[in-house]
Order: sequence, then C-alpha cells, then structure tokens
Amino acid sequence: MRALDAVHDDPETGPLSVDLCMAYVHRVLDGLAIVIPNCFGVDGRSLPRGDLVALGFEAPIDLRSLVTQADDLYLVADAGDRATLPRMHERVRTRSQAVTREAITALDDAFAVLCPWFDGVVARLQREIASRAEDGDDLLQRWNDPNWTVVGRSTPNLSRRLPKCS
Repeated sequence: MRALDAVHDDPETGPLSVDLCMAYVHRVLDGLAIVIPNCFGVDGRSLPRGDLVALGFEAPIDLRSLVTQADDLYLVADAGDRATLPRMHERVRTRSQAVTREAITALDDAFAVLCPWFDGVVARLQREIASRAEDGDDLLQRWNDPNWTVVGRSTPNLSRRLPKCS
C-alpha cells in the first residue's frame, strides 16, 4: 500500500511505479495461495498449493492484463535527447501518460475491490484456524480486538483500505 502513494504519471518512470504496485499485489496473492492450506491443519495437506481458484478463494480482480504504458514508449525513451522526430516523441509520451493515468485509476479501483475481499479471506481463515484451536473463541476475540495487530505502522491507504488490519 505504501507503493501506491508513490505512483505517479510521469511518462517515463510512472509505468514502473504502477508495475511495482501490481507486482506487490501478485506476490501477496501468490503467497496467500501457498499458505491457505496451512490453515486447514492436517486436512490442508491434500489441498492444492499455489492456486487460489482451486482452493475456492478466487480473487475478484485479475490485474495481469492491465497496460501501464504505450507500446512504443521505451523506443522513444531510449532515443533520449537525440530524437529525430521530437513532436512525434512528445505525442508518444503524452499518449503513454494518459495510459498510465488510466492504469493508476484501474489499480485504485482494483484495491477498492481486492481489499474487502482480502479482509473476507482473512476472516474466513481465522474462523477455520479457531475451529481447530483449543481456545478457538478466545483466539477469535483476541484477533478482533482493535489493539491486537501485526502491522507495526499503519499508513493512510492501509487504514482506509484494510480497516481490520490497521
């Protein structure tokens, strides 16, 4: 979430900041798909690892098709100050900046959907773990206590998007 605060629409570096956010989200989802079976104790050994769909936790949004820059941006960026067609290069940068702005909006919209889904997944897994623990109800109460957290420092985006975690 901290990376989302650093996203900007600079024609040449903006797409990289959007790609960084998307890579982070993919890494979180991939990690989630690996650890979910652990929440089901011995029964989790037979569950597929690394596949949210097969585990019954399909993410509501797929960011893999999100385009973050114009296709020809890096040809223009590689030319640098040696541009033989400066107006054409400026049009490519302007078009790419518009694509990056759309990607930033799409990413923000995706977080608005993914974060509540993630809260639901965490709540479902907490209930599953608590059902297997001796102190299950007490464990759920501790997890739901607003003073209990594993997040060391909350950020404005984190507390806005994931109120249960922050």
